[in-house]
Amino acid sequence: MTMQNPSDVPPSEPGPDSGDRAVLARPPRKSASPGALIAMAVVMALLATALWERYRPQPKELVDWRANLAAAQVEAIKENKPLLMVFTANWCPTCQSMKHSTFADAEAVKKLDQTCVPVQIDFDTQTQLVDKYNVQAIPALLIVDPKDGHVIQRDNESVMGPGEFETWLGNLSHVSATN
Repeated sequence: MTMQNPSDVPPSEPGPDSGDRAVLARPPRKSASPGALIAMAVVMALLATALWERYRPQPKELVDWRANLAAAQVEAIKENKPLLMVFTANWCPTCQSMKHSTFADAEAVKKLDQTCVPVQIDFDTQTQLVDKYNVQAIPALLIVDPKDGHVIQRDNESVMGPGEFETWLGNLSHVSATN
């Protein structure tokens, strides 16, 4: 007697007991174990969290960055303020974190506007400034005298929250850039 593969056997023909329909044999369905269901739920929750963090609406940056360093220097001298030079890059997650937290906080930006003239420096394209100020990592925040380019205060590669940033600005070791 030759055994046939079950997938090669045609469905049975309708018979008197089948109610004019073919009877197909289905394998028994296995249910997932509780552990597998929990693992799938955890994976789905992690995936949902990752997608939310990636695509959630971000607070809008409020800083009025000056793009032209020479014009910012003239403005700073005129207003008797130092420059805040922030070295950053689009690919830097720490920089983006500050952009959407510290630089999106109304009180921190108000303190910045009262204290300094902000200039954003692109780490990748403004390499002469990166070299001149010996910026090794980003974000790098430098308070600079607009007259001579002397660094008054600096913070390298740390993420400051809004309150910490306000305190850092308040710790300037001088009253104005023209003293």
